[in-house]
Amino acid sequence: MSALNNTRHHFIEFMARDGFARAHAAWEFDNVLHVNSRYVIRSHYLTVSRIGAPFTLTRAARAAVFETFGNARNHATFADTVGA
Repeated sequence: MSALNNTRHHFIEFMARDGFARAHAAWEFDNVLHVNSRYVIRSHYLTVSRIGAPFTLTRAARAAVFETFGNARNHATFADTVGA
């Protein structure tokens, strides 16, 4: 599994564990967190417009989502390192 797919997988699973719908977590990853083949930085994520989002998030909720995203990236990196 590629690093991107591994990160996406972990993010969706972590968000589902925290009560998000998997479809919403996938939308958030695909449309806000990973844009133009790059991961966004925290300051951008907290202020970016989410036009077309199927749900709303407060700034505090976005901060928690971004922390979960960081955890997913760390898990994916570890999995790639151990699996190599």
